[in-house]
Amino acid sequence: MDNENTTPEYWIATANGLHVSYTHPDGREITIGDIAYSLAQQPRFLGHMPSIDGDPMTIAGHCLLVTHLLELDRYDPEIQLQGLMHDAHEAYIGDMPTPLKLALFKGDIDILAQDLQESIRQELSLPAPNYESQKIVRGYDEIALRLEVEHSMITERLGELPEWTQAFKSPEPHHRDLVVKQYWRDPYWIFNDFMTAYHFLKNQGGIPNE
Repeated sequence: MDNENTTPEYWIATANGLHVSYTHPDGREITIGDIAYSLAQQPRFLGHMPSIDGDPMTIAGHCLLVTHLLELDRYDPEIQLQGLMHDAHEAYIGDMPTPLKLALFKGDIDILAQDLQESIRQELSLPAPNYESQKIVRGYDEIALRLEVEHSMITERLGELPEWTQAFKSPEPHHRDLVVKQYWRDPYWIFNDFMTAYHFLKNQGGIPNE
């Protein structure tokens, strides 16, 4: 007789035909190709962020923007790589919009996201983040979000920044010189840009490629 307390196995099939478990994450089923492909296909804000010239802003585009902002402020390749990979878990659980996170009790999804992020880090031989690097990346994540909202005409449509963004870290003047619209791109090109940045930053940081 089966043990009634056994946790069912829940998993997702990836673009490359692998199975990533939600109940028992196994890093051996995680690849950078699957992560980059998924993030390049997923639009920000559940698809509600306006496109520019027909191209969406994707999670991968957002991660590249965070990385570019860190590069502008001369952070080392290891921190830039953390910026690139900060939403890697969303390749498997999707992008829950910030307002929804703020509105819900999100303890369970946070634990799953952290477990997946750690499985990804270990499988891809990425450096372990510390409190300071996490704080830096979180700040630049907020800056990128503010820039995306401003450049996507959401602010123009609403007349002001959404209330939930106003406590976030503001862009510095030199951040506004960045051509943010370049991150609204066809998923094919964003996928290639993400993969190129990933391998370049690992090489620059002296981190072996898997």
